[in-house]
Amino acid sequence: MTRRGMTLPEGVVKLLLSGQKTMVRFPVMPAPDVTQKVVLGDDSWVVRGAADGDRPVRCPFGAVGDEIWVREAFRVLRGDTGSRVIYRASARMRGGEWQPTAAMVEEQARIRLKITEIRAEPVGNLSEK
Repeated sequence: MTRRGMTLPEGVVKLLLSGQKTMVRFPVMPAPDVTQKVVLGDDSWVVRGAADGDRPVRCPFGAVGDEIWVREAFRVLRGDTGSRVIYRASARMRGGEWQPTAAMVEEQARIRLKITEIRAEPVGNLSEK
């Protein structure tokens, strides 16, 4: 199993935390056209019928079973009893100095997503879920 960090928009983080979102999707570039067939594997897919022959495409986010930890803007509050991390997506306080998502290390992440399936769908078939 491989673990890697990924930054998601704050709105997506809030939906994941509330349970309103359970799946994250990303566009594939270049997108296969409708005459091409997509054959899926655990960490890649093959576009059959491409002009230059079969074109293997590796999923840039990992393979089934891999884990993605979500980077988000945060603050570390230090006190007499230690320190704790506050996340902007769920903080009541606004303003002030927030650490950028790129500064987050894996140990500070609170959201971990497991890749359970890799698939390719035409954009027109996607729902709001």
